[in-house]
Order: sequence, then structure tokens, then C-alpha cells
Amino acid sequence: MSDGNIYVTVTGARGAPGIGLNPSDLGAALFTAVTQAQAQAILGVLPAGIFPPMSGAQSLSAAGYYVFNGSSAATWTLPPVSGAAPRIQIKNRGSAALTVAAQGSDHLYTNASVTSIVLLPGQSANLLNDATLWDLI
Repeated sequence: MSDGNIYVTVTGARGAPGIGLNPSDLGAALFTAVTQAQAQAILGVLPAGIFPPMSGAQSLSAAGYYVFNGSSAATWTLPPVSGAAPRIQIKNRGSAALTVAAQGSDHLYTNASVTSIVLLPGQSANLLNDATLWDLI
């Protein structure tokens, strides 16, 4: 189906839908369509591009939203500008400083070209890859 819902069929021990019961005994009221977001919340799955909180040193490789939750300082390295993800967002929800570093000879641009920035607890960065550097917007 392509109505924006995810449908789940439960199969019982006898192979019949509805945990081994006759489907006609269950009634339509027991089958509820859920949206993809609802299913992800129920299953504990994050939508594409949103990553679970992390701590320690990391090498980021994909576009998306990242959360630092460390209690000791760490460095996260951005992917290379060439062929990299178009946008990365980082939030420091930890209690320590997070250094966000460009890879190799790449640079980030704040009000000048730099090789890294530091996010203190509570700060965030929205980085856009403009194919020449990571632009802090």
C-alpha cells in the first residue's frame, strides 16, 4: 500500500494472522494503521539522518543531526568536503567541550577560515558543505 501507513501482520503458531486466532474472530477494530513516524517511535528506530547520542572521538560520514552527550572533551571530524554530505547539524548536550574538526586540508568558515571550532555544552552548529569548505550558518 502507498497510503503513508505501515501495516503489521502478526503470525501465530498455526501460521494464521492474529496470533493463531481465526482472523474473523478478531474484528477490524484490532487492526490499526500507523504512520512511519509512529512505528519508528514504537520500535525505537530513529528516522534516517538522525543519529543516537554519542560520546568520545567520532568520524562523521553522513548528512544528518548528531548529538554529543559526553562528560569528557572529545573531537568529532567532519567528512571531506569533496563528495561529502551537504549538511550536518551537531548539538552538544554533554557536560564537556566538543571540538568539531575539518578533515585533512579542509576548512570551516565562521567569520574566517579555520580548521576546527569548539562547541561548549548547550551550543550547536549547523554546517553546510558548499563544495569548497564547511560553512557555519
